[in-house]
Amino acid sequence: MSIIDSFIYFFADKNNYETAKVSYSNGNEYSIRNYSGYGPMFGGGNDLIYSSDGMWYCNRGIYSSYHKIDGMPTGGFNVNDYEVFQESDGLLCLEDIGYRIN
Repeated sequence: MSIIDSFIYFFADKNNYETAKVSYSNGNEYSIRNYSGYGPMFGGGNDLIYSSDGMWYCNRGIYSSYHKIDGMPTGGFNVNDYEVFQESDGLLCLEDIGYRIN
């Protein structure tokens, strides 16, 4: 899977899949990354990151790797559940490497 294939998505209403909005990477080399003390980080401008303080942050700036998703919160916010998946050899790995946050 290349960086250009990566995407983030957001549900405005978790009970209505029709509210899903998707943003694909612009190919920036920092579209997907991970640093010690953090969870997954998406985007060169920290478009969407899980911080060591237990909060998620969505920031928009000149280094963004993803287009803005209308309705997605900015700044710090709590998340009930997130999942990260990886495609390998054209097949979606069904092993969920996500984390549940309480």
